[in-house]
Amino acid sequence: NYTAWKCHIELALGTKRKAGFVTGSVKRNTTDPVLNEAWEHCNNLVKFWLINNVNDTIKSTIMYIPTAKDVWDYLHGRYSSSNGARKFQLSKSCYEAKQGTRSVNDYYSDLRAAWEELENMSGYPVLSQLSPEFNKFTEEMQKQKEENKLFQFLNGLNTQKYGAVRSNIRSEEHKSELQD
Repeated sequence: NYTAWKCHIELALGTKRKAGFVTGSVKRNTTDPVLNEAWEHCNNLVKFWLINNVNDTIKSTIMYIPTAKDVWDYLHGRYSSSNGARKFQLSKSCYEAKQGTRSVNDYYSDLRAAWEELENMSGYPVLSQLSPEFNKFTEEMQKQKEENKLFQFLNGLNTQKYGAVRSNIRSEEHKSELQD
């Protein structure tokens, strides 16, 4: 589960102000021996954290990579390509999710975790200038996404307990569509 692991590590590195060692924004200073030593120390610390946050099989493949950035890039290159399979697995689990005997809260929490992981895998670019038309388009897309999530949630609810509620919500949705 590379995407969740990456998110966890980025958060941890950010709290320690060490993310620049994996992004490459913190450069080694070869002209000043004191700064070079400080960089070496921090690089080794970040590399140590990365090595200790992977399983033993992966550990052996990254142990001798020289910098934290090189380790980071290697892991990204090797494991981010499997996102397609993970996306499929998450999408399938969202559409097939059922509440069963779990509480509504537990069922929703599981669905939400899958939705958030899928969203994190999207890799959409950041846009700096948006036209009013594009803003309207993205708002409508967001509404459709939320509606789709609602349908997935309702579809998996325990019909014996929540069948009437599910029907009422769907009929309210239908009424609002007719009014629009």
